[in-house]
Amino acid sequence: MKQPSDIEKTCESLHKINKHAKKYAELADENYRRGKKATARLNSIKKKALYSLKTKVLKRLYDFEYHDRIELHDINGREYYCFNIEQWSFHAPVDDWSGSHPAKREISCSKSIENFSKGTESHTDMSLKAALLYLNNEFGFNPNEYLEEENVSYGHRSYFAGWDYLN
Repeated sequence: MKQPSDIEKTCESLHKINKHAKKYAELADENYRRGKKATARLNSIKKKALYSLKTKVLKRLYDFEYHDRIELHDINGREYYCFNIEQWSFHAPVDDWSGSHPAKREISCSKSIENFSKGTESHTDMSLKAALLYLNNEFGFNPNEYLEEENVSYGHRSYFAGWDYLN
């Protein structure tokens, strides 16, 4: 397993893919309401792939002990690990966590969070493309590997659901 060479750039990349995953979630809901089912499906597929990539990177950082503290958060009835890495914090659903879970002694606190707000501050000007390329080069993690469907059909055509520049 390869350790990250630049933890700050890794965290910036995680932040960027997390923001885009949230945006894809919003677009999926909006397009579904508008009756644009194929576009909604595409947005949903991309959202899930980015969240899977985020969890994979967080797991790698956890394995190498790149965290200052871990908290357990209950958000809307679902448990999340909250990894604090320098000035960054990232949530990962406990039930999506594969492999060994943080030991109880590693959890600094547990709390229930009501009305969780997604934070509007931006920590980076990095593009999604730069973030994905960095994580692919740094760890060998490609979000196209986490697509639940590779193609989305629209009419008589089929479109690749992932990121062409990573193939």
